[in-house]
Amino acid sequence: MSKAEIRRAIKSLKNGKAPGEDMITAELLKADLEFTTDRVKERIDTIWSLEKIPRKWKRGLIIKIPKKRKFRECMARSDHPTSC
Repeated sequence: MSKAEIRRAIKSLKNGKAPGEDMITAELLKADLEFTTDRVKERIDTIWSLEKIPRKWKRGLIIKIPKKRKFRECMARSDHPTSC
């Protein structure tokens, strides 16, 4: 993967989105595009040569966010809204 491809991918990230488990936002990655591009390139090159993906990268976090209407209904009929 070339630096130009990485740079394009970083630039295309949408601002204002919630960060992942690492708390890194698109805005943070874009703040110093050259630094970020270099670090990502180093990581990709290392992964490519070792042929091994870091274990932490395989982990994901999914949070269910109810729609407002359903949440209100749930709150109105339940003492335990976390069970909705």
